[in-house]
Amino acid sequence: MTMLEDIEMIKQLKYRYWRCVDSAEIDELRECFIEAASFKFIGGSYQVEFVGREKFLDFMRNVNSGDFVSSHFGGQPEITVTDSSAAEGIWNLLDSSWDFRRMVLTRGQSTCRDRYTKREGRWCISHTGYTRIYEVVEPILERPNLTAHHLRTVGPQKLAPLGAASSK
Repeated sequence: MTMLEDIEMIKQLKYRYWRCVDSAEIDELRECFIEAASFKFIGGSYQVEFVGREKFLDFMRNVNSGDFVSSHFGGQPEITVTDSSAAEGIWNLLDSSWDFRRMVLTRGQSTCRDRYTKREGRWCISHTGYTRIYEVVEPILERPNLTAHHLRTVGPQKLAPLGAASSK
């Protein structure tokens, strides 16, 4: 495989990750990461860290519900393949989330920094995280009339209490 093919595979991996986050496709999301993956998300009002893919997936199961909507758009990748089984990436992310448990809309832009590992010919994420460039958190005064809401049909309707996952 050429370096350009590796870069394309890493791009597809990252796009798959964001799609699976927004659509609550937990089983497919699991395949994006090595088992010992690490995660660090630094927002304006939070910092969340995990070590271990299953801890992150538990967090995602709790977030992605009928009371949550998210949208992630990433691009402008700067990917460096450091050797035949390792790479690093920097991405620009625009995202928004509607949290109807807390009645809060969060929008922002982040710089994502990832590390990738290639195993058995397939790239996986070994670390992902972001630091906010900006973040806007606004109250939702009235729940919008969502005419389509995928997580309402596939996500759990009853959630664990907020803060059940380990966060800082």
